[in-house]
Amino acid sequence: MWLLLACNGDGDSPIHRESLPVDDTALVETGEPPERFVGEGGGYGHALASDGDRVFVSAPWIGSVYELDGTLHTLGPVGSGYAMAYDDDLLMGNPLEGTLSDGTEGEYGAVVRRDGGWLLSRGLGAEFPSGPVALPERPADLALWNGQRVAGMAHGTHALSIEEELVERLEPGDGAGYALCVADVDSDGVDELVVGAPNAGVVYLVEDELETAESVVGEGRFGHSLACAEGLLVVGAPMSGAELAGEVVIYEDLDPVAVVEGEVGDTLGASVLLSGDRIFAGAPGSTEGAVLRLR
Repeated sequence: MWLLLACNGDGDSPIHRESLPVDDTALVETGEPPERFVGEGGGYGHALASDGDRVFVSAPWIGSVYELDGTLHTLGPVGSGYAMAYDDDLLMGNPLEGTLSDGTEGEYGAVVRRDGGWLLSRGLGAEFPSGPVALPERPADLALWNGQRVAGMAHGTHALSIEEELVERLEPGDGAGYALCVADVDSDGVDELVVGAPNAGVVYLVEDELETAESVVGEGRFGHSLACAEGLLVVGAPMSGAELAGEVVIYEDLDPVAVVEGEVGDTLGASVLLSGDRIFAGAPGSTEGAVLRLR
């Protein structure tokens, strides 16, 4: 049995978690090679965003963001598009310069999300629609869970901040908090907080105000990227397989239904995206970089 500890300032409270290991025999190949969109290098596929129709792909090391058909959407300084999300327009973050593409300055750019408003990292803190949160470490990802402001921190003693209550990580260096998403992934009527711990190859699924949690287990930085919707969970493991090919595992109601492996050097799963019924994954590791449409 695993144990995740929630630190509330008065001591540690345990969270029970049942292990749900991935059974390779349950993984069903898609049957057809996924559609592959090749980029022009510069980390093409590092981050993905969508307006519901168009898919945007960043190549931050050449400061470029493209549409999936190859159209250059934006050209900016190196680091542009490191993180991005879409509302009425595409908002891109550049953590190298601490700026956003709308001209906002001040230690921004590492995390850019949209959920009823902008969720933005800013130095040792984060900005949410309901107000800012101070953090002991720089956030790696942000989410809203049952109206609560959640920040994931991949380094340091604490994995999460939930309404400024700090949650200790399972074990030192597990990377828990590197990626977050929120949805009713097991179709039980309750939204889970999904937490990637890629250094340990674990993804936690937490519900009921941190009283219970489950997990799925993989390898190769499994949990580096996450995307989820009702009854659906997509997990990227960009260092899985031979020669950093990477892979993406797709779960329906927590049953693993498909695994897609990348090509040599792809680091497939560095990013994942749900856009309507479509599933995309970034593979920025190869010379040109690529995005694969998995569904």
